[in-house]
Amino acid sequence: MPRPPGPPHLALAGLLAMAALPAASAAQQVRAAAAPDTTTIGGVVQAAVRFDLPAGYHAIVPDSLPLQGTAENAGRRQVREVERPDGSREVTVVYPVTPWRTGTMALPRIAIRLTGPQGERLLTVVLPAVTVRSVLPADTTGIQPKPPSDVLGPNRLLWPFVLAAILLLLLLLALAYWLWRRWRARRDRVVEVPAEVLSPRERTIREFDRIRGLRLVEMGESKAFYSLVTATLREYLAGLDPRWGTDLTTSELLAELRETAGWGPAHELTPLLGAADLVKFARRRPAADEALAEWAALRRWVETFPEPGAPAAAAPTPVPAEAA
Repeated sequence: MPRPPGPPHLALAGLLAMAALPAASAAQQVRAAAAPDTTTIGGVVQAAVRFDLPAGYHAIVPDSLPLQGTAENAGRRQVREVERPDGSREVTVVYPVTPWRTGTMALPRIAIRLTGPQGERLLTVVLPAVTVRSVLPADTTGIQPKPPSDVLGPNRLLWPFVLAAILLLLLLLALAYWLWRRWRARRDRVVEVPAEVLSPRERTIREFDRIRGLRLVEMGESKAFYSLVTATLREYLAGLDPRWGTDLTTSELLAELRETAGWGPAHELTPLLGAADLVKFARRRPAADEALAEWAALRRWVETFPEPGAPAAAAPTPVPAEAA
């Protein structure tokens, strides 16, 4: 494993005497160094770049070095800026690197982008090479490897281990079979509860109550409240008779009701649907008690509506005072 880099201030202090290197711009002074310049495999080298940043300029430097498989970044980069009286800054960037192959390790180039009032500049910095030594002694010819040792020994019998493995496998199979039988017995004892079957009228009344529970009237959403209630009513009628489909206008629906269901139900529904259309299409804003009263009237109409082929409807359920 690589040794962790030393404290940042010590690494930077050792790089203060860096030699100047040529950069992309002759007017820009850039220096680069590596400390130490000789290390061993798994050691940490601090590769540093220092450059001057004019006033008003910003520098964009890489987060890490683009290293190959022979080396890797050993930690986060370290950036130190020293501001001068004229507004310019001296920027030092340090990259910790760990080599994994002996020989001369060539560090990659670093591209630094400077942006400021006069446009953008690109600096290309060449880092110096580092010598990497092996951690082994210089002379290993006198070291002789030991011969391989027997793991079990020449006189050790294997059949007791084989027999124990077979017995363990049989026990595991028996346990798995017992668990499977138990699970199957519990599954067979599961009793299916039949789903609740509701009539169209019951489903519609339950949906009316759910819409009321949303408290849209109290939140001032009258249009959404009337839209949900009338859509539920239309789906209820369309499910009873295809001639009362949801694609009909209010006038067409009332006309079909008068012809097929009689004058009474259509006459009771006419003012309620008309009031709902005024809210949905004419910007009518009813008071809360008025909207809840019309909702309760539509609910009673559904409860007492004589469905085709169904027995006479029971007396309507009283609506709770707080719901109405």
